[in-house]
Amino acid sequence: MNRNLHRKRILALDVHNLSFGFAVFEGQDALVDWGVKSFRPGTNSVQVPFPRRLALLLDEFTPQTIVLRVALGVNLDQKIRTITRLAKTRRIAIRTMSHDDILRTFPGHNRNKHEIAMFVAGRFPELALPPKPKPWRNEHYRTSIFEAVAAGLTYFATGKNGRGLPE
Repeated sequence: MNRNLHRKRILALDVHNLSFGFAVFEGQDALVDWGVKSFRPGTNSVQVPFPRRLALLLDEFTPQTIVLRVALGVNLDQKIRTITRLAKTRRIAIRTMSHDDILRTFPGHNRNKHEIAMFVAGRFPELALPPKPKPWRNEHYRTSIFEAVAAGLTYFATGKNGRGLPE
């Protein structure tokens, strides 16, 4: 096992149009921080825009790598350019995790997002599992945290000389 990968600090992001979920890891077994940051426009808008919110996280946690999971079917070119620019100025590597990469990391637990979230909650009980989604409701905002954690775990499981996830 590569000890550097095991202790590596990463910031995993699940990026959407109006928010992003994040998870900060210190190696694959230590979840340091997590949350959802919103940057919606309008009269009830959050006053801190996306680039500033991301820069604050990068400055606070100084990750070695950003692991990026982009929502399927969403055009986020501007946000990806912003992430790339901020990472480049801080000399932070960027790795992307595809939907298929994440599904392969959780065999037997990958029928849907909620199954993956249940696996993640079992691994990190400090995370509050979002309610199971109803077909007629929007996805719970905390689901983005679980997507970010899943991307981070996928990075460690598929990284060079990384070990797989325990069942």
